[in-house]
Formats: sequence, C-alpha cells, structure tokens
Amino acid sequence: MPDDEMDITGDGGEGLPPATNNEPTSFMATLESSKQFVQLLKSLTFKDRATFFISYDGLKVMVQDSKSMQLSAYFQASFFQTFTIKSADNNLEDSQNDEEIFSFIVGLNNVINCLELFGDEPSVAIKLSYGGYGSPLSIYLDDIDATMLCEVKTYDTEDCADFNFAKSTVLAKVIFTSEQFKDVVTAFQGLNDDITIKITKDYINFRVASIFGDVDSQISSKSLMIDSFICSAPVSAKYSSNMLRQGLKPISFSHKLSIRIDSRDLLCIQHMIEMEEDGGHAFSEIYIVPTVLDDDE
Repeated sequence: MPDDEMDITGDGGEGLPPATNNEPTSFMATLESSKQFVQLLKSLTFKDRATFFISYDGLKVMVQDSKSMQLSAYFQASFFQTFTIKSADNNLEDSQNDEEIFSFIVGLNNVINCLELFGDEPSVAIKLSYGGYGSPLSIYLDDIDATMLCEVKTYDTEDCADFNFAKSTVLAKVIFTSEQFKDVVTAFQGLNDDITIKITKDYINFRVASIFGDVDSQISSKSLMIDSFICSAPVSAKYSSNMLRQGLKPISFSHKLSIRIDSRDLLCIQHMIEMEEDGGHAFSEIYIVPTVLDDDE
C-alpha cells in the first residue's frame, strides 16, 4: 500500500480525542461501534475509488462503474452519536440540509482497512474527521486498551452519472421484508446469466434462462413477504446478475428492501438498515441500467 495513501499512528489507549468546539476540523462524526458502518462500506467495494459527500443531513459514500451502475450508502446524521459540520459559509438559513458541503475521493479499501485494525470487535469506537479541502480523512479508533489514528489521503471529486428517479416516471415499486426475501436471492447465487425482472399488477417475477436450465421465482403481490406493491404499468427488463448481486449484498443485515423500475427500465434497489440501538437509519441504494437485448430476443 503506497505510503502517501494512508498513515497510521498509535498510543497506549487515551481514548478518542474529545469532541469540542475548538477542534480545527470542518467535519466530525463519532460512533460507539463501527460494526454496521463497516458492513455497509464493504457492500460498496466492487470499486475502490469512493466519493464521500457530507451534508447537514448526513454522510453519503458512492462508487460507480462507468455509466452502467452506481452504488451508494447513506448514513443519516442521527446514525452517528455526534455529527457536526463547520462550513466556511455559516449562513445555514439559506442552505438545504441535503446540500453538499464537503466532497472528496478516497481509497475505500484503505478506509475499511483502517476501521478494521482492531478486527471486528463491536467494542471499537470510531471518530471520523476532515479538515476541509486538501486535508486527509482522519479515522480515530478506540479499543479501550489502545487508540489508533489513521489518515487517508483525499482527492478531488469527479463527475458522477445522474440516475435521479425524480426525472422519470416510476412504473413499479415493491417493498420486501429482507429476512423473508433472502431465499429468493439465494436461488440466483452463482449464476452468471442476465436476470429478467418482470412486474405486473399481480406479481413480481425473477427469471434466468441458461444452457443449464431455467431458474424462475414468482412472488404474488399478496405475499406476506411484501410490505407494499405498486405497479402502474407492466415492466420487464434484463439486468446483469453480477450487478444485481452487488445491489443485494446488504440483504444479510438490512431490515427492508425496495425494488423500483422506471419508464427507462432503470432499476433501483434500496436497503434500509436499522441501528442496533435506538437511533437513525442507514440506507444502501444501487442504480443499474438494463442490458442491451439482441434483436432476435
């Protein structure tokens, strides 16, 4: 790992640096346990370059594969025990909560490696801080007996594909209970052929046709695993199984899952992750463009 990407120091366990108003940081957030934070970051690791967007609403971490897939994790400000921003522009009355205040690119694997220096112990508390443009992302870890400080180099942001559903018409939206939907997902593990998703007013269907045979799973709109089922017009499109697997990774620890398809056949999968204790939520969201069908299909 290049020395200019990440720097690590440690001490004898003084605890996390106190959160005070005198800290020379533009952004600071703390968590008593890093477990869920790391889990969601790991679901994004199909690409290493991740863009961090910080707003008053919370933290968004995004990776993308050209213009075919975009995967994001959202952490509400209330997901953290403390979440503070000190913007150069202190006129907050004119700012929307979801407006980006800071953004930068980091190596996502470097961030995860730092967060896991003490393993996956739930007792590890973390603190993230950022000093503004050009500053590294600082990660403090406190494991009772030892404290570590990691600094991960940041880079300027790049243009991102715009998959905003607000600019199109959503034709179908289905919300599942994640725990009950897991068996459906398992049936498609290991398959490399495209998966067809079809939604009508009566059901949602997942189908793979391959040289080894067909895998077909149809779920009624009245199924107990479905919390909400809306279909204003029938939709059917094929999607890369590899991309779908990426979008379904958080199902092992998410609470709810939604599938939406718009008039462009653009697929959006969202997961809602609840805090283990009372608090805010985190979300995972992936946009996947349909595969191009052959003329004879």
